[in-house]
Amino acid sequence: MLSQILSHHRSNDNILLYVDQKASCSGEAVLTSSKLAKELLETAFHSCKKTYIILDGLDECNRDERRELSTFFRQLVDDLPRKDMDKIRCLFVSQDDGYARKDLSMLPSIKLSVANNKADIETYTSIWHHRIEEKFGPLDPKEFHITKIITARAQGNLKYPLTAL
Repeated sequence: MLSQILSHHRSNDNILLYVDQKASCSGEAVLTSSKLAKELLETAFHSCKKTYIILDGLDECNRDERRELSTFFRQLVDDLPRKDMDKIRCLFVSQDDGYARKDLSMLPSIKLSVANNKADIETYTSIWHHRIEEKFGPLDPKEFHITKIITARAQGNLKYPLTAL
């Protein structure tokens, strides 16, 4: 995340110098200190005019990591002055398990179900089905109907068709 911000703000020598100085003084070849990472991220975010952060896969973190990440980013947004409250926006993406629900309970949520995703999966795979047919010729619809196969196997999970094609 820090690398993305720094590459986006290459013209901001102050932030680059600050990060370089902190990295040099840390004695770490690789950033491993969560305290230093948070400090650098916070400084980098505050150097941006607007920042949109999307954290996906929080359910794949262990409970302590998820709590630490969600608390850090919630606090980052909550600490903004009222006049700058839209300067940093966060979107947390996670499966709806009991721990995630508890850790993210202070935030508004949108629940997506299998039914919500089915039409998106069908649309996406239909486009790829047509692209494959344009490149390789018609497919036998009884044996190779990509849209039906992928939609059935995905069972509402958007990650399946996105990585399968």
